[in-house]
Parts: sequence; C-alpha cells; structure tokens
Amino acid sequence: MVTTGPTTAPLGSLVALPGVLALTWVVRGRGRRTTAVGVGLVGLGLVASVAHALAFYGMAAIDGTSHASIDARSPPWRTRPNEHPLFVVAIVAFILGLTMGPIVLT
Repeated sequence: MVTTGPTTAPLGSLVALPGVLALTWVVRGRGRRTTAVGVGLVGLGLVASVAHALAFYGMAAIDGTSHASIDARSPPWRTRPNEHPLFVVAIVAFILGLTMGPIVLT
C-alpha cells in the first residue's frame, strides 16, 4: 500500500523535477517555445508544492515538538500561518503551475 503525506509529497515533486526539465532537451524544432513555457509552469508548480508542504506541515511539526509556550509559537503576522502573503503566493504558484503547465505541455 502506497501512502502519501508530508514526507512523500515533497519527495515526489523533487523526483519529478529533473524529468520535466529534461523535456526541454528532448523537444526540437516546432513547439520548442511552448514546451519551454509548459516546463517552466510545471517546474514552478513542483517547487511551489514543496514550499507549500514545508510551510503547512512544518508549522504543525514545530508546534508539536517545540515545547514552547503558545505565545512564543504563534507567528508574528497572525495566528493562522496560511494567511501569510508568501504562503498565499506559494499556493497560487502551485495551483497555476500544476494546472496550466500540463495543459500547455499537452
């Protein structure tokens, strides 16, 4: 049984990244620019998925293992880390990259 979770999601993205980047060397001639744009979008989505997983699961891991007081663990911006602007940018890049990238590649 294969499980997915905080450990396997970033690993899968990091393993897929070299394969996606290799497409730029495989495609020659017609469609090369479109392939480069698609590869860029998919690559952005894969990197953003790692950033999203680290931010989402990292905060939970820090909270559970730090043994710090609740005041010391609360982020400086708000009590909900998913509202931080960098987190929102990572989510938007993740969604756009892994949604539009394969469409452009196809």
